[in-house]
Amino acid sequence: MTPAIFYCTICAEVSERICVYCTKDSCSNHLCSKCSRCSDCCHCEVPLEVPIGVAIEDD
Repeated sequence: MTPAIFYCTICAEVSERICVYCTKDSCSNHLCSKCSRCSDCCHCEVPLEVPIGVAIEDD
């Protein structure tokens, strides 16, 4: 029996892990090493550009 091959739901590269939040397959490029969430679900990083007048919330 051959092992199942899974693909990242974001970029379609081969993946071996899943997002702990949404449980979608995610490759290492799209899985946060801090929270183990995919880039769609992760809230660890601050956006590169924050609109003027918008406050950034700290967790």
